[in-house]
Amino acid sequence: MIGILSAFILVIRTLANTPHIQSRLIATNLAQEGVELVRQIRDTNFMHSENNFRNNLADGEYQIDIENRTLESFDQNDFLKFDSDEKKYVYSTGDNLPYFFKRKIVLSSVEGKTNVFRVNVIMTWCVRRNETQCQNEPTYTLNVEDYLYNYYGSPE
Repeated sequence: MIGILSAFILVIRTLANTPHIQSRLIATNLAQEGVELVRQIRDTNFMHSENNFRNNLADGEYQIDIENRTLESFDQNDFLKFDSDEKKYVYSTGDNLPYFFKRKIVLSSVEGKTNVFRVNVIMTWCVRRNETQCQNEPTYTLNVEDYLYNYYGSPE
């Protein structure tokens, strides 16, 4: 009897944690996507001009999605939504239930270095049925940091 009860409790706890595990996995992939989209802008700058690898990559707080691939000023009230037809997270269309994801991209210079800049992608989210519930519930945070270099620049 105790063995069956223990197994039952394990199953219940596993099912209760599934949305949180799933949301963390999605947030991790969205953070990596953010880094890759910034890297794509940097690489496009290499193809157009070796002299300005930070074109359109000024220090600041931004948001970006796979649909328009351009950095826009970060909007605290804008959530990434899941477009079930296209199977991707975007700002323009889709549904943000049951997860409410925000992706802030922070670009910053590295002190004393001109051929490198820091990219922080900060994901925040909650797991709820509506936006109002998210305001009163714990929010999860994930911060991914990367450094992007100007490979054509002089070494520092």
